[in-house]
Amino acid sequence: MIIIYGYLVIWKLNLNWTDDGTLNLEAEEIVKRTRFKIKVCHGPKSKELSSMLTHDVGHIIPDEIFMVAPTWGDTNDDEQKKLPTKLFIFYEFDVDDKLMWKWLDDKAKNVYKNWKCTINTIRKENPGKIPEEFEHRPDEWNWLLKHFESDGFTRRSIANKSNRDKKTLHHHTGERPFIYNAKELKDKARVNTSILSKVTHKRMTQLTT
Repeated sequence: MIIIYGYLVIWKLNLNWTDDGTLNLEAEEIVKRTRFKIKVCHGPKSKELSSMLTHDVGHIIPDEIFMVAPTWGDTNDDEQKKLPTKLFIFYEFDVDDKLMWKWLDDKAKNVYKNWKCTINTIRKENPGKIPEEFEHRPDEWNWLLKHFESDGFTRRSIANKSNRDKKTLHHHTGERPFIYNAKELKDKARVNTSILSKVTHKRMTQLTT
């Protein structure tokens, strides 16, 4: 198996690099060239591995999951099992790896929520038209329409928008799990949580000036 950590040593694979100097990785290409699955140990600690997994989760959920639940946590077990089943084609991680499963569950929640948000935006911009992603998924689209038009969803949408408008802090550490940033800072500088908060957040006014 090929194990990927913080500094990815796979130059011999002759993979693609983006214009900004980062590695453009695809799990399928790596597995094809190495003939080994990608081993993930204690969560995706490297930026490259996190990016790869995020990309794959972001494709699996919209393409494979039957979307008839308000949140990822509300989907049934059979639907949720589709995600690791698809990932296991190219990745390998321990079933007892709690960090990995926590990362995967958190990522799935965000992807599912963002996908729903995207579809709702398309719906509002194109009233009466079925998005091409759901042209052959009528049951899911009918459920989504009722869900988006329900009183509960409308109230939550208004409340969430209001909360976003009030937000003054913006998380800016990217895909890397917060727990890793906390451990790294504590190991290097023995800092307290108040310093960690300053490192991982910026005022919205700072970002717009």
